[in-house]
Amino acid sequence: MGRLKLFGEQEGGGTADHSALLNLDYANAGHSGFLSLATPQTVTAEKIIDSAVGLRFGHSGGPLLQGADSGDALALTGDLAVSGYIGLPNPYAGRVVNLQKTVSVGMVPCGIAVILTSDAGHPIGLYGGAIYTGSPSNRSAKGLDFQASSNTTAAMNQLIGLNMQVNIYSSGNVSAVYGGVIQKSYSSTGRPTTSKGLYIGDFGSSGVATAIGLHIYDQSGAANNYLIEAGPATPYLRLLGGANPGPSQTNLQLAEGATPTLRRVQWKDGASIAGGDKVMVLV
Repeated sequence: MGRLKLFGEQEGGGTADHSALLNLDYANAGHSGFLSLATPQTVTAEKIIDSAVGLRFGHSGGPLLQGADSGDALALTGDLAVSGYIGLPNPYAGRVVNLQKTVSVGMVPCGIAVILTSDAGHPIGLYGGAIYTGSPSNRSAKGLDFQASSNTTAAMNQLIGLNMQVNIYSSGNVSAVYGGVIQKSYSSTGRPTTSKGLYIGDFGSSGVATAIGLHIYDQSGAANNYLIEAGPATPYLRLLGGANPGPSQTNLQLAEGATPTLRRVQWKDGASIAGGDKVMVLV
């Protein structure tokens, strides 16, 4: 039985005319290695696409990337580098980014690390904000809202709603270290009725053995150890730390006088009060 020879076919089989292959049925035996332009096809081998335009899935009226009905829609191995911005739609009832993951011990489901190697600029690990621009009144905005929750019958050691730490990894000195900085910025004429730098709610409840609104651990090891300083450069109040007070003394210093001088609060027996002693009367 003879063989049909295509126009322009070379001797020994095959053809140099690629346009003659356009209408061949790729799925037939002998043509299964071709990729179809319009027919569903399973591709098992690796395909490398090198294009200045990039890779586009879908069309203007549908999704640009269509995943499977189940499992991972898109799985990446290695790093993902994005030179521009990432914009995500809002399909989850008020959540622009929705991350939910059940993790095992020691896993960090969402980690952010910013390392600035140049000498220009100031690195910021996490930046964001909440701005309300609506017209209805009696609304509220929270710039950062995190919770640590317990949902188990097992005993836990700690629940920490916010955990912050500052680190110095090298020999370079740092002029000032702040565990946390809370500041205000009122750039318009609007003002709050009441302004509080830090508000601590009621931590007491029935069944709680001890409730402490604010616990400051003792400060030690520095040239000057102060638990609290409240006020200007010469504070109105200073609470000393690092050591227990001496006999008849306290660790409390109060500013006194028109030109304030910090004076340490101590007690004396009434019979030992001498001329020049400053007597504080509690009323």
